[in-house]
Amino acid sequence: GGTAMPVRTLTTRKETIMRLAKGFRGRSKNCWRLARDRVEKALQYAYVSRRLKKRDARKLWIMQISAGAKEHQMRYSELMHGVQL
Repeated sequence: GGTAMPVRTLTTRKETIMRLAKGFRGRSKNCWRLARDRVEKALQYAYVSRRLKKRDARKLWIMQISAGAKEHQMRYSELMHGVQL
């Protein structure tokens, strides 16, 4: 015969939340209400942290470029102005 297609089961919202809560401490990984609250907060932290990561990376780039500019007796702002011209 033919090849059987794998059966995809529908995951409920609850299953998704409980899967995301895996690895949390205490009852936050077992109890629905606690898990739901903790996962929601964790997703908020993740959203904010993605932006903070970009901010930190930009800060680091500027510091490194500034250090390189100083080696050539230049300021960061002068270098950037020169790049834009």
